[in-house]
Amino acid sequence: MPVDIFLLPFPEELIEKIAFQTNLCATQKHGGINPAPTTSQEIKEFLAITILMGVKKLPSYRDYWSSDSKLRHTFISSIMSLNRFSLLLGYLHFNDISEQEHKGRSTLKQYDAKCYMCKFEVYTGKMGNLVERDLGGRVVKTLCQSLENKGYEVYLDNYFTSVGLMQKKTYACGTVGKNRKNLPKDLKTDKQLHRRESDWKETPEGITYMKWMDRKRIYFLSNFYDAEENSTARRKKNFVVQAL
Repeated sequence: MPVDIFLLPFPEELIEKIAFQTNLCATQKHGGINPAPTTSQEIKEFLAITILMGVKKLPSYRDYWSSDSKLRHTFISSIMSLNRFSLLLGYLHFNDISEQEHKGRSTLKQYDAKCYMCKFEVYTGKMGNLVERDLGGRVVKTLCQSLENKGYEVYLDNYFTSVGLMQKKTYACGTVGKNRKNLPKDLKTDKQLHRRESDWKETPEGITYMKWMDRKRIYFLSNFYDAEENSTARRKKNFVVQAL
C-alpha cells in the first residue's frame, strides 16, 4: 500500500521522536507549559500535507485553506485547520533545542529533487571530537555501503570522486579534480585537444581517467564506462594506482 512506501523513510520510531521533540520545543518556548500537544498520528498528517503541497504548489501555504475555491485544497483543508498547521510548523523539531549550540543563520539549502532519497547525512564538520580529512570519500562509503556488489551505478561530483573510491565494489562515475592523488599527469594539453575530443588512460583494474574538451576541459573517473564508446580522439595508456 502507498502508506507502507511512505513509512519506509519515516518508521514509527522516527515519527514518535518527531512528536516528542515537537512537544518538547513547544514546552520550552512556553515556560514549561505545552498549550496544544501533538501526537504521532498528527505528525503523519502534517507530513502528508507537506508532501501534497509539493505536488500542487501555491504562492503561500495559507492559500490551501483559502476561501477562494480556485485556490483552496479541499482534501488538505479537511485534514487539519490552518491555525493548527501553522502552530505545528512553528514548533516542529527533530532534536532538543536546549542542546543546540548554533544560534545564527543556517546556510542549508532545500532542493526540489525529482527523485526518491534513500539516505542522507547532515554534515557537522567532524566525527565525534575528530576533524575529518577524507570527508568526501568517507561520506560516499557510508551512504553507499548497502549498495556494494548489487550492480548499482553511483554518480559523483568532483568533491567526492577519487581513485580510491573507484577501487570499491560499486560502479561509480564522476567528474574529478585534476590534482587528485594517483592521477596521471601526462594527458594531452588543452592546445592539443579540439572541442569534443578527449584523451584517456585506463588501469589494469578497469578504472578509466578521461579528459574531455568542450568549452573548457572536464576530467572524469569511472570504473565501468568504456572510453572508446564516447571518444573521438583515443590514446590508451596504462597507469598504475598506488596504495592510498
